[in-house]
Parts: sequence; structure tokens; C-alpha cells
Amino acid sequence: MAEARKALSPSDRAILAHYSVPEAMIERGMIGVVMADLSSGEALWATEGHSRLFVTPCLFIFEAETPEWERAPFEGYPLDILAWRPESPDWYFRIGNATWLGAYPPQFLDPEPVRVHDTPLSWLRSGGVGICPLSHNPAERQQLLLNIHIIAAADMEHAMELRRLLERPMRIPKIVIEGGSEDVGGAAA
Repeated sequence: MAEARKALSPSDRAILAHYSVPEAMIERGMIGVVMADLSSGEALWATEGHSRLFVTPCLFIFEAETPEWERAPFEGYPLDILAWRPESPDWYFRIGNATWLGAYPPQFLDPEPVRVHDTPLSWLRSGGVGICPLSHNPAERQQLLLNIHIIAAADMEHAMELRRLLERPMRIPKIVIEGGSEDVGGAAA
């Protein structure tokens, strides 16, 4: 990530400014650039002749809900690197370990709505406020969002997408009587 930060050129900064990414996100070390080959559908880091992608570190914090929500996304431990292009809603993992960007405050005593972003670019534009689910696994996305008291979505389409995700029935394990194999309530899908 250090090399990617050094590779950020003035024209890259101009592109980020055009897409309303605050300069503070660059100064906090949240954006760099790499060359990558996207022909396989994944971002395979390369040295030359391929797509120039912006990258953002995915920093590990134990829980997305934390009293230190304003600092946590910038001070966690490196977990993965996310590659993205501002003109595309797609993103690519370096390793595939991260499930979200950001953090949110504890959800008690009538908390403020938590901004849930649909893309890493949206999260970066906000200055890192709120969370951006990264996992493509619906169960992981559900688990991340179910602890939030009030979700603030970007628009109606995003709100409906989140509603559909959260209304899906939860999968429960098969339950048997100890020592036997009798199923007492089959697994829900």
C-alpha cells in the first residue's frame, strides 16, 4: 500500500477531486494507485500495460460497532487491499479477507442513523463516515447490518436493496435430540 500511495499522481488527485473524494482521504493514506490486469474478472496486480486502479486499504477492527467509530477505520490493522475505478460500481480484493469498510457508533440510547454505502467510492466521498459492506455473501452482509438501529441509504433503490437483503429468512441449523438423529425442525433456507 505504501508503494501505491507514492504512485498517486497529480492527475490521479484531479480524478479523485472530480469524483468528490475529499483530499483528507488521500492525506489519511486511504487511496493509492496500482496497475492491475482485470481480464480474469479479478484484479491481479501487474507491473505495466494494464488497467490503472485506485486502491484503498481495508483495515481490520474487531467490530463495526465501536465507541471509536470515527477513528477505527483509519487505525485498524491491514487486512486486505481493495482495488476500484471511480466510473464503475465494481471492486476487487487483493486477498478477499475484508467484509466491510468503516465503523459506526454504539447502537443504544436512540442513536443517529448509520450511513450504509453501496460502493467504496461512496464511503470515501463521505470522508469514511458509516460503513460499506464489501462481502458478496448475503449472510455476511445481513450479519453486519442487523445490529444497526436505523440505516441511512443513499437513495430509494439502495434502500430497497437493503430491505430485500434484510427480509430474507435467516438460515437456522438442523436441530436433533442429543444421542439421536431425529430432526425436530428442519433447517430453513
